Amino acid sequence: MAKDTGDALSPIEDHLSIPLKSIFFHEASCRGGLNSRQACSVESAARAHPHWQINVLFSGPVTKDVLDNFSNLYALKQFLNIKFFRLHLLQYVKGTPVEDFVRGGSLSRSWWPIQHTTELLQLVTLFKRGGVCLDLDQLVTKSFEDLENNWMVRKSKKTLASCPLSISKDPHGKAVIDSALSEFGTYYKEDKWRYGSSVLLTSVLQKLCNTSNVTLMSAVRCQGFKVLNTEMFFPVRGFQVKQYFAHKKLEVGNPYAHHFFDEITARLNVTPNSVYAKVAKKYCPTIYEIYGDKFGM
Repeated sequence: MAKDTGDALSPIEDHLSIPLKSIFFHEASCRGGLNSRQACSVESAARAHPHWQINVLFSGPVTKDVLDNFSNLYALKQFLNIKFFRLHLLQYVKGTPVEDFVRGGSLSRSWWPIQHTTELLQLVTLFKRGGVCLDLDQLVTKSFEDLENNWMVRKSKKTLASCPLSISKDPHGKAVIDSALSEFGTYYKEDKWRYGSSVLLTSVLQKLCNTSNVTLMSAVRCQGFKVLNTEMFFPVRGFQVKQYFAHKKLEVGNPYAHHFFDEITARLNVTPNSVYAKVAKKYCPTIYEIYGDKFGM
């Protein structure tokens, strides 16, 4: 019998009733599945938020064979709060401020097409739906329930991170995401990794908060929009990220998430005694058990 090569996921556009308490992940490589690290991130978000909906949006088709037989997607399907959807780029951006930008082919000329498409889709999703967007290399360790509805995270003393990002449907959230999406094309640099969205969102918040100093940004100064300290979501900075792959004890406080910077660490092995493996065993035990010593490979 020939394998099913069709698209098994329903389009996100057909689902109008996604809860406001939602987390969104975007898989833009079009490879039709998740690797072990990505699946771990999704499971960790679901476990930390049992009453939220965790949505994984795929830019390419996912077949029924993969959905039913490929171990990590099948395992994630068993969590009642995890949902998979198909996203068609041109249809998804229709009627948004970036429709002409996408139709003009700028993303196809990108040096980093997966990363840039993901950043754009994250903003479009928040523009359409509101909620929280996370990258697939961010592992969640505790609930966001106690955080404000609108927030982002300091990337450094000078800029904000493009993700994670939380946007509500209130006027403050709408003002930020409307501005960000409207100005996306202006800040987009096809040859810069993560440059565009980070600089873009920093500029939007500087205007909202009436300060160019990101260390001074607060909910009071930024009309209810909260800027969180770096260590709350990036307890280990990019230049130190190899510490996650070492056999050592890592003191990082009590962050909401860990960020593994896959662009730097994708080729590093997650050995069983590494910090990463210990974190994965605790926060995504189902996925880690499936892969065992092959997790992260």
